[in-house]
Amino acid sequence: MTVSNVFHGRGRVSEATRERVQRIIEELGYKPSEHSLRLQGRAINNIGFLQFSARIESLYVNATVRAIALAMANKGLHLLSRDVARALPDHTERAAEELIKEGAQALILPPPFGEYLDKSDYFKGLSIPAVAILTIGPFENMATVRFDNRTSIFDLVKLLVDRGRRRIALITGHPAHLDCAVRTQAFRDACLAYDIEVREDWVVTGDYTFTSGRLAAQHLLDMADRPDAIVALNDDMAAGAIGAAHAKGISMPDQLAITGFDDVGLAHFLSPSLTTVRQPLDAIAQKAVSLITDRPISAPWEKGDFVVPYSLSIRESA
Repeated sequence: MTVSNVFHGRGRVSEATRERVQRIIEELGYKPSEHSLRLQGRAINNIGFLQFSARIESLYVNATVRAIALAMANKGLHLLSRDVARALPDHTERAAEELIKEGAQALILPPPFGEYLDKSDYFKGLSIPAVAILTIGPFENMATVRFDNRTSIFDLVKLLVDRGRRRIALITGHPAHLDCAVRTQAFRDACLAYDIEVREDWVVTGDYTFTSGRLAAQHLLDMADRPDAIVALNDDMAAGAIGAAHAKGISMPDQLAITGFDDVGLAHFLSPSLTTVRQPLDAIAQKAVSLITDRPISAPWEKGDFVVPYSLSIRESA
């Protein structure tokens, strides 16, 4: 118990021994495991969170960070955040290591950082809990908290079909993003289920920005046989599509219906206001934090898959 006594400043340890052990602790970079801290009755107070570089402007990213910060503040926890300039596995590992050195006792990981660390030998060697949020499915080595991407897209397509739309286009995102791939395939499957033709020239790739949505919609609306509905895979691109339709004098929703995905604040203030999938960010953040903090001190870490209900926000655009 000498190392533990030195680390926590307790017990009867000679000054010479204390100095020697402290020197070894510093040389080895030793930190007590989260499990041992909890066995000693020390609850988790510091949770690390990885996020994209602050240089990346995104309402969705900002809303996710806000939801996590609020959920932690409500429990009196300290948020340690680290920007990741490039979404690559090695950058993710380095950022996680820096958070742990700063005192993070657990990690909450948005995409794609959870996926990277779940497959990482570095993470498997750690003894701290982690929760991946907004994933497309369960992970092997950490808990996941998410909503159903696939069913939400089916609901959007059904809404459009119920409103008489048969010529439905898609503004998708980068295919390397797993959630984008799942939503794009769900769109194709939903159209097939409702006997809607998926025209490849009506599937346009954006990059989740307003500008890419505007350019994609301009391309679609310049066609002689243009669509009567556009599904955009986030609200920023949907807002760009609304701007493109306004510029061409197209009436919404009479001549064109537009839907988004996220509902993080922008959607309500557009004209027309945007019909979109509401991601349950607050509920996901609260569940992720509670998984880390609300278990008994000596309980083992739970690695489950938790699916939180989403909803459709039906407004003027569709």
